[in-house]
Amino acid sequence: MSDFVYTSPLIRDIIEINGTVEDICKTYAGDGPVFLLAREVRLTQNLRITKRPVVIVADLFDGGGHWIDASGEPATVSGANGADGVPLTVTEMYSHDGVPLAGGRPGGGGGNGQNGGDAQSVTIYARRTTNVQISVAGGTATGGGNGGNGTRGVDGAFIAGHTDRVDLTPEDPFDDAYEDIVVPDQDIPGTPGGDGGWGGNGGSGGSGGTIFFTSIADDSEPVFATAGGAPGGGGVGGAAGEDGARSSGAASPGQDGTGGAWGTEGTVARATVSEEDFIAGLRPLLDSTGPSWANYWAPFRIAMGDFHYHRFTPGAEDPGDGGERAALELQRGLELQPDNAVALRLQDQLVGIPQRDANGARVFVGGGANALGISPELDILPDFQTYIEAFARFAPLNVAFLFNGIQSLGAAATQAALSAMITQQKQFVDLARDRFEKDASLGATEKDIAVKEAEFIQQQLDQAVADIAAAKPKLAETSFNFGDIIGTVGQIASAVVGVIAAIPTLGTSLVATVPAMVSLVNTVTAQAEPIAKALLAGSPADTKQVEEAYKKVGKSVDAVIGAGRTIVNFVTLVQNLTSPPDADNSEQLALVRRGAELAHQLLIAQNRVDLADQRIEASQSHAARAAQLVQQADDLARTVQSGAEGVRQAGLLAISIAQAGADALNSMIFRAARAVEILTLEPQTKNVAMDAGMLSPETWWRYNEKQITDAELAGLLTASWGRLLQPIDIQQDYLAYFQQAHDQDVLTRIFRPGDAEFASFVATGRLDFDVDAERIPAGRADAKTRSVRLALVGAEHPSGAISCEVRHGGVYTQRRRDGEVHVQLLQAQTSTRDAQFTRLVAEPGGVVDLPLTAPLSLRFWGRGIGGSWTVTMVEDQQNAAVDLSGLSEIQVEIRYQFTR
Repeated sequence: MSDFVYTSPLIRDIIEINGTVEDICKTYAGDGPVFLLAREVRLTQNLRITKRPVVIVADLFDGGGHWIDASGEPATVSGANGADGVPLTVTEMYSHDGVPLAGGRPGGGGGNGQNGGDAQSVTIYARRTTNVQISVAGGTATGGGNGGNGTRGVDGAFIAGHTDRVDLTPEDPFDDAYEDIVVPDQDIPGTPGGDGGWGGNGGSGGSGGTIFFTSIADDSEPVFATAGGAPGGGGVGGAAGEDGARSSGAASPGQDGTGGAWGTEGTVARATVSEEDFIAGLRPLLDSTGPSWANYWAPFRIAMGDFHYHRFTPGAEDPGDGGERAALELQRGLELQPDNAVALRLQDQLVGIPQRDANGARVFVGGGANALGISPELDILPDFQTYIEAFARFAPLNVAFLFNGIQSLGAAATQAALSAMITQQKQFVDLARDRFEKDASLGATEKDIAVKEAEFIQQQLDQAVADIAAAKPKLAETSFNFGDIIGTVGQIASAVVGVIAAIPTLGTSLVATVPAMVSLVNTVTAQAEPIAKALLAGSPADTKQVEEAYKKVGKSVDAVIGAGRTIVNFVTLVQNLTSPPDADNSEQLALVRRGAELAHQLLIAQNRVDLADQRIEASQSHAARAAQLVQQADDLARTVQSGAEGVRQAGLLAISIAQAGADALNSMIFRAARAVEILTLEPQTKNVAMDAGMLSPETWWRYNEKQITDAELAGLLTASWGRLLQPIDIQQDYLAYFQQAHDQDVLTRIFRPGDAEFASFVATGRLDFDVDAERIPAGRADAKTRSVRLALVGAEHPSGAISCEVRHGGVYTQRRRDGEVHVQLLQAQTSTRDAQFTRLVAEPGGVVDLPLTAPLSLRFWGRGIGGSWTVTMVEDQQNAAVDLSGLSEIQVEIRYQFTR
């Protein structure tokens, strides 16, 4: 055990009660009880409490079959026996003429027994308990000593009458005159023996203590021992000394001592409470002794939540328990500090912000972000090399500060050298703060883009609803069957329009965590026709997917969806609304499908606005933390002293500064991983360690309590940062993708008079069409867009060409090598292309043969070719004079790359 003296609670994630913890309880130097605060408290041995009360607060308390023994100390010393009386000497027994002088001496009294110690009190305040055994019994007392024995009395005598001759002239030896004197009978009484000593009184038993036991649930019935301490018996009185012969009195034996009293029995105050009552009583208990231990524990639990959040990889096949643990710790911290801004921000990022929709149902807005405040589905240009090169440039500088800090621990330096080191640290963290502020500014820009995207989709959705309304008679006559259910496209269209109308009240409760799913209020589909209900109804697999997703972040799906709501898989819905291009109902289904797809895209776009807000908050939080480090550097520069402790403080500051940069490095690695995911379709979350560069708050807590040495801390830091500096697996997956046999080809779509798409373009300036990834020729896997060319054959404009915007919707599909169609839900992307007025001819070879690895200017480069496409004439003055009267053909040429 270290020489650290505790004056505040022992706080851990898990406390295993052992000899070290018992020593802390014995040596605690603070005021009041010893507080043990942890998520879990487990006994690995009996815990002996003797000096002060103990309070244990935990989510789970497991006694492990051991005892918390706070019973009173048993008395160890019995009352001493009284000494026997000391026998009389001859001169003490008789006078010079033989008359007995004194009786026998009494025995000494026995000593009183020792009282048993009073028990301490024990408080258990836990959500759940198991195997609890607690003793607050009083200590046992000892008995009184026995009385000492009395000594023997002096014997008397009877002298018969007789004549004594008395010398009348004793001074004259020559005169023998004498006289006879008659002596009568004489009776000389003896003396009584000494009384026996009294026995000592027994000690009283110690009082039992109090057990305060509060829980929500108990896996097993607790066992309590509260008996008062057993008393000590009284000592036996000493024996009376033997009376002298002819004694007129008699010695008395000593009285037995009185037995002690039983100790007062202890008490048990037990309560089984609700979750709400447990939370309500938590802070009053923690603050009951003066200092606010709640304000000690809450930051620890929130920091643990942040640590587990960094461990959480939302998109991983096996994300572990990081999300659940993070949600739990953040919630526990907020129970103690409901207004803690850090916990609220992290909780909102993780699970979303709870709100009520227009129907009173609970929905969650935002959420689903990683620990950096970034959506796991972040859509970026899949340019891996750019991100990995940025990481490679920044990492050495950041790591240099880490190792400078590590090397400084325990070293020594002059004050001037320390000041120079701290000044350098301040300059670096100033740069970090500037970087975070720029990231917040970038987040604001992304929010503006997301808002405009949502507005654009809303406009398209409004037009789609109008188109559906205009086509209502035709839709009502067009049949459609789904499984065994037969209906009309019009019936499906009515349900889809109802869904679109309900979007303002839908919330985005599922979009954040499971982008394909949306939670609909049942009233939206209550009046729908059977075929529409069948199409909108989510499958058990959908429900399970949602349940699993929310379980990862510690939420019950019922808490998120609530009653009266239905899960709808919009990706499946859109796929089910697809029919072959030559089918009789293809035109009508395409119209309805577009409405459904746009409704889903609008929800996703609205959620991106919320996620952008959360990203801004995260960046601002990092900037504020950097500002705090700047202030710490200023303060330390003014106060630092030369010597080992001064260098240690400077070293710890350098480590803190390096850790502030760890999130920036993790952000770069995350973006590199997303680039590879988007391009290769291979999950990369397993290769991103968001907690790299971090240590558990418990490690730092133990370090501050001198439970961890400088050398041990340095080793832990080095190991943690080592995981950050090895993004090799991401790079290998990237390189492996391009080691496959790649090729490219062109997909051409031609629309002529008589086609609905052609008529729409002439009437509205917009052409909508779909590319089915399954219809790409066999043997061409992972078809990705490379470039797009347009031709409006026969149109006229003074410039000889016009600008058009080519837009790919937010659902990108690719057929994999095994035949499965992979769906990516990313941002819809738009790129401006020139449309020529003559037929397209083959591209020059230099354009066609650009390196397949190069990120091109086309915004949807590297994404799946499948999905919905829109070509729109740019409505500005340049295109105002376009003449479509001679338009005979619309050509859209999409060049794509694929693997063989």
